[in-house]
Amino acid sequence: MNIESGIRDTSAQDEVIVTKKSRGPIVKWAIVIIICLVVAFSVWGRVYSILSGEKGVSVDQLSFIEVGKGDFIRQVTVQGAVVAANSPTIYSGSSGIVRYSVKAGDAVSKGQVLATIESPELNNLVNQERTRLSELELAVERQELELKSALSDAQKEIDLAKVNLVLAEKQKERAEKSFEAQIISKEALEVTVAEREVALLNHKHSIIEYGNVKDEEKFELDTRNFELQRQKLILEDAERQLTELVSHSPINGVVGVTSFKDFDQVEDHQPLLTVIELDNYEVEVYIPEIYADEMTHMMESKVFVNGEYKNAQLVGISPEVVDGQVKGRLRFADNSIGLRQNQRVSAQIFIESKRDVLKLKSGAYLDSSGGKYVYVVKDQHAVKREVNFGMRNAGEVEVISGLKEGEVVIASNVELFAQAKQIYLYK
Repeated sequence: MNIESGIRDTSAQDEVIVTKKSRGPIVKWAIVIIICLVVAFSVWGRVYSILSGEKGVSVDQLSFIEVGKGDFIRQVTVQGAVVAANSPTIYSGSSGIVRYSVKAGDAVSKGQVLATIESPELNNLVNQERTRLSELELAVERQELELKSALSDAQKEIDLAKVNLVLAEKQKERAEKSFEAQIISKEALEVTVAEREVALLNHKHSIIEYGNVKDEEKFELDTRNFELQRQKLILEDAERQLTELVSHSPINGVVGVTSFKDFDQVEDHQPLLTVIELDNYEVEVYIPEIYADEMTHMMESKVFVNGEYKNAQLVGISPEVVDGQVKGRLRFADNSIGLRQNQRVSAQIFIESKRDVLKLKSGAYLDSSGGKYVYVVKDQHAVKREVNFGMRNAGEVEVISGLKEGEVVIASNVELFAQAKQIYLYK
């Protein structure tokens, strides 16, 4: 047996291995080409700018805004603090020693006793004035008795003079009859007539004297009554001062601060404490002086408090300028919101509003261009265009002319453009 024929051929199991060409150079060249294209594209803007003579700026360095249309509200944002709209200060009615019936933070009701002043001098004064009043009341009563007595005596004189006058007239009549009958002499008749004249004069004088006595005594009585009324007023004033030593709360509220400690010496008309009405708060704001002339009574405003805006109105503005600001007061439309005394808040006061106007957001372009021109984006260029701006507020400016709704302008600082008429924009 042939050995070679017995060995099986393995050629059918052989596999041709084809050696693959390396792709490394192709990938590397592709990456290089892509990088070159990117670099070329990135520098093309600069190259184009240089070749064309235009100033070029990367859009990545700029910010843009779109011309919009809508309501425009001119407002001023101010800072302030919550204050009590009604916080009366209680003053001492006289000098003396103070004793408080309440402490700071205590809730009080209207009419409640807050503090008392102990004043021995005022108590003594009231007692003296009461004594003086009693003396004058006795003096008036005494004068009334004297008036009655004097008038009684004067009336007695009138009555006696009248009796004497009647008697003298009867004697005169008898004397005249006797003279006619030649019983008495003429001299005797003349004496009787003279006595009658004397009686008549005495009667007249007694009536006059009655009137004089009445006037004199009435004058004295009126004088005493005047002194009495004057003393009553003096006593009333002293008693009023004594009553004012006890201070009562004029409102329902909370005690703010006390100015003294118990048993401190206080002088007349010194502040003792304040009472804060919790149901009525306002906001005291500080308005820049440049807006002071535009502020008007009942101007609408919004106060940002407790995370939300609350409607309010400007109810007062001070005529005094302090550190470039004027003080104003805002009153809430709804006082039911929870507030704290001296709570810091911000507010917006609406000076003027317009409907359906063109407007732009504020940006660095306004100050850098002097508010006279903007750069409007058209394709890959920004073209300088003169515009007229109107009112401004904290975030927007009114466009009067020069722009249309939907146009895009550069919001960045435009001083770098050196007032070029056109700028090339590249990425």
